[in-house]
Amino acid sequence: MRIPAACIDGWPAILLLGTLFLTGGCAFLEARDETLPEGIPLRLEEARQRWERQRLSDYDVLLSRLCFCYPAGTFTVFVRADTVRAVVSEASGAVLDPEQRRIFPTIDGFFDLVAQAQAGADSLMVLYDPVWGVPTRIVIDWVEHVFDDEIRYEIHGLSVR
Repeated sequence: MRIPAACIDGWPAILLLGTLFLTGGCAFLEARDETLPEGIPLRLEEARQRWERQRLSDYDVLLSRLCFCYPAGTFTVFVRADTVRAVVSEASGAVLDPEQRRIFPTIDGFFDLVAQAQAGADSLMVLYDPVWGVPTRIVIDWVEHVFDDEIRYEIHGLSVR
């Protein structure tokens, strides 16, 4: 059976809308103003410095991982001593096993991912929280003409422990 292209094209939007609906009340970070007061967009190193000034090593992150991959969805990532200790699916409450957990980076890992994408991806879009420096949205297309290699991370909330 062949699936019409219109159905496939609509899935990312459906996933995104569902994710926004489920997590809309949980946002702790601002994604609306990603610029410095002078109107200059925050850059990777500036954002990383803002994050490092926080000196946080224990925190929880509510994030969405949207892609044609597994696992995708909304998750809470528990970071202790700068290490991902657990990842829990918001949809099912299931705790991901260590093999699945390894694909979820810490905030520092997200900065490294952005640096890798700047060096080698065909397309990259990043938004940062203007106060914390945390990347609130990362969209990467590693190879322009390859189907299903795009990935999107959205950080909806950060809770300090």
